[in-house]
Amino acid sequence: RVLVLVHCDVDALCACSIIVSLLRSEHVLYTLVCVNGIQELRDAYAQHVQQVRYVIFINCGATLDLVELLDPPENQVLFVADMHRPMDVCNIYSAGQVCLLMQPEDDEEIPSYGDIFREEEARHHAEDSEEEEEEEGAEEENEGDEGENGRRRKRRRFDEEALMKRREKREWENHRRQILFDYTQFSYYGSPTSVLMYNLAWRLSKDNNELLWLAIVGLSDLFLNGHMDKRRYLLHVGDLQSHVARLNHTITEDSLQMSADSMHISFEKELQLALFRHWSLWESLRHSPYTACKFRLWSLKGEKRLHEFLAELGLPLVQCKQKYCAMDVSLRNELFSLLESKSEKYELEDLIYGSFLLQLGLRYKFSAADFVFSLGALLESHESYQDVTEGNGGREAAAESQFETSADSPRHDKHSFSWTFLYLSHPTALARFAYFVLLANEASRRNKRSRTLPLVLCLPVTEGAMHIPGIDQSVTFSILIGIPPFLFGKAFEQAAEKTESLIYQDCFDPSIVHLRTEDRTKFLDALVSLMT
Repeated sequence: RVLVLVHCDVDALCACSIIVSLLRSEHVLYTLVCVNGIQELRDAYAQHVQQVRYVIFINCGATLDLVELLDPPENQVLFVADMHRPMDVCNIYSAGQVCLLMQPEDDEEIPSYGDIFREEEARHHAEDSEEEEEEEGAEEENEGDEGENGRRRKRRRFDEEALMKRREKREWENHRRQILFDYTQFSYYGSPTSVLMYNLAWRLSKDNNELLWLAIVGLSDLFLNGHMDKRRYLLHVGDLQSHVARLNHTITEDSLQMSADSMHISFEKELQLALFRHWSLWESLRHSPYTACKFRLWSLKGEKRLHEFLAELGLPLVQCKQKYCAMDVSLRNELFSLLESKSEKYELEDLIYGSFLLQLGLRYKFSAADFVFSLGALLESHESYQDVTEGNGGREAAAESQFETSADSPRHDKHSFSWTFLYLSHPTALARFAYFVLLANEASRRNKRSRTLPLVLCLPVTEGAMHIPGIDQSVTFSILIGIPPFLFGKAFEQAAEKTESLIYQDCFDPSIVHLRTEDRTKFLDALVSLMT
């Protein structure tokens, strides 16, 4: 039996579906557990540790010293496939108990083994301890003796060679601390785990269109949620295009008409408009982060500009407010070319991008973005993870509103980052909302420097909702999230140390931490001074 521990995000869900398909094809028994944080990971592992020899971590575990955290039996092997970076150096240089399935990328700058580990260090420490014990024993026997033996012991203790060794050791330790700080100070995301798992299936000659589509959805999740820049996205798209061409070259329109169950993937132009094929163009324009921020639709001026945009395209408002499938066919056929013609004027250069579409027989076409938004909504709702992984037929993939109230508009003042407070009930939804607020903040600022500022969001946690080991349950906490995440991992730690604030790290992303509410003001002040 294999234990599969999977994080609750779209890319992990896709990767999990691929690995489960491979395990089933080999008739391997497995136990699947979804984890949202470090404590859940520890609890799930402890519950199943005696039943398994192999454990697979999907989008969790790479940033943690798993051997120290879990204390696994010597005969147990931990396989890690995780997009979170940076990877813990103890996992990287594990003697074989921890196996990282990800290939390090060129820009990761992983420290060399010799810079962070010294094989002689333990031996020297043991020798020093033995010498100290011998000296203490001799001093007890010859207490008060100032003869030749006593002077010899003192000379040995302060011998020049010993001093040089200690100095070298201190210099090496300082150098090691600096290297580890430089390596771990920024948190970021690597390649999609779903793409990694698809490549595994391909090498085993067990890939198909269904698994390829899962990899495409996982890649789209990282790109649409700001975890991957356009350059890296296009590199992965190029690789997946070759697989699309290989698996779909025999499928034609005629064969699609004959089979209602056939599955066809194609690479086409796509709009950064959420679910527009299953919604109305008007609602999708208003609620998609890209267009909402570009038009600044929270203002009357922005609403007017959107009306002008549609009028200039020649799209009647009546048509735009209908379901997309009910729009005039000629308008739908010309929509992409119309939007391209006016994209430069309205600063919408990235509205159209290359993506993949799925055709299921005679049904509607589905874009990868449609799946990203739908799966994300399911994972953030109160539906069970098992229902999500099994598909469960025709249940609507509609997101429940997770917002209760929101207080204070984004503030800037003279700080080195913007910040705001809000109430939200799911960390993934918080991260996506934080990315949207960052884009909106950039669009609202006239000052160019202000547009590049990162963002810190604060989420009050309901009292009694958190159970932190070793901490009084009466203590109230807030969740802090930094966007973009690569700036805030070590900055949060330094601010907490400087102000002696109580923070608790439970998320696999170090840019999300729990902070004692009463420490919030002094913590933010310290964060400002650190990033100024």
